[in-house]
Parts: sequence; C-alpha cells; structure tokens
Amino acid sequence: MKDVDKLGIVIMDTPNSIRSKTDEEIIKESPGYNCVYLPNGDYLRLNLWTPEIQYFVNLPKGLNILEIGTGDGGTSSLLSLNAAIVVTIDIFDSYKTNNVFYQKRWIKDDITRVLNSLLLFNNLIVMAGPSKIVVPCLQDRFFDAVFIDADHTYEGVKDDYMSSYSKLKDDGIFIFHDYDYNEDYKKNFPMDEIEAKIWETYGVKKFVDELYNPQEIERVGCSAIVHKKEIK
Repeated sequence: MKDVDKLGIVIMDTPNSIRSKTDEEIIKESPGYNCVYLPNGDYLRLNLWTPEIQYFVNLPKGLNILEIGTGDGGTSSLLSLNAAIVVTIDIFDSYKTNNVFYQKRWIKDDITRVLNSLLLFNNLIVMAGPSKIVVPCLQDRFFDAVFIDADHTYEGVKDDYMSSYSKLKDDGIFIFHDYDYNEDYKKNFPMDEIEAKIWETYGVKKFVDELYNPQEIERVGCSAIVHKKEIK
C-alpha cells in the first residue's frame, strides 16, 4: 500500500474528531496532534507538525529510508508513501517507561495495534531491538535518508547518528526530530509542565549544533535536516 489516496492525513482540530478515549485525553493535553487514517478504519498518530508532514509527503519517490524510533507508527506510514522501502526500528517497550507523559500515551495493547497497522504497508520493514544492535546489521550506504527519533538524550542521538552514519549514502540526509521547539510553536501550542521537563532532557539540538554550522541546517517544523558530511 503506497498510494496517497489510500491514506487520510487529518489534522486533529478538536478532541471530538478522534476515535478513542485514550487519544481524546492525549489531544486535550497536547492539541495539534495529527493522524493518518488507514483503509481498515484504524489510525496512527503523527507526532509531526504540519510543515513536517508536508515535507515527508513531498519527498522524492523511490528513496530507501531508515527510521530509528517507530513510536506511534504515523511517521513510518507517512514515509512509506513515496519510498521504495522504509526500515523502522524500535524497542517497542515504551509502556514500561517511568516517564509520566509516555505512560499516558503507551499501553501494551496500543503497541500491538500499531504493529498490526504497519503490516498493511508492503514496503515497510519493522525491526525490533535496540538501535545500537540492529542498525549495524544493515547494509552500508543503502539509505537515502535517516530519520532519528528515538532516544532524545545527547548520548542517545549521538549513538544513533554514529551507528547509522555508514548506512547512509554519501549524498544522503539525516533528519533529526525534536531538534527545537521554536518560538512560533511555543506561542500556538504551549507546553505543559510535564512536556517542558521532558524537553529539558533532550540533547538533539546540542549534538546537531556541535556537528553542523547554522547555515548547514534546514529547519522544518521542529526537525533539523542536514546532509551527510565527513566525520573528522
């Protein structure tokens, strides 16, 4: 399943537009979440801002894409629209976290639902396990893009970058999600106390800024997009 018209990309304007009590609670706490609705009547949450969704929908056709951090599965489905193949990796045990915010979003049954939904995509390969173990097993210089959205700590982002570096083609791009919650989004979608504390633990921006000059970083939503460069 690849065709755009087989998916409905829906911006969640009101809590009433969603389909379950669990998600209704999430939308109330974090307004602005988007969803991908599937032909089987189910849906996958898109933890992306609208500019990021537009960017992914308009990626060139035929790319090989590696996603580190499947999460809610929405980005996986979006990336698969035009891709030749998407390999997505996750540990799939976020429901065990001590993080209160993610405890609200993840239950074991929800992960099962996400995995079952991703089986609808014939160009999407799901791999379970720690990225630092799984990624090195992949083919070198195979991927056109690597989307990093897993462990958001400085060391976690660095590990995912280093392990996937050789897997990316020399002219490929890295996409780092949650690089920065910029001022426009802070005004329109203010964080609650829990989210603010979570962002304080993120090391995405610190890592990217150490490796790239500002003029080398393309900002799309809260993501940073950079071209692969030689590691010194």
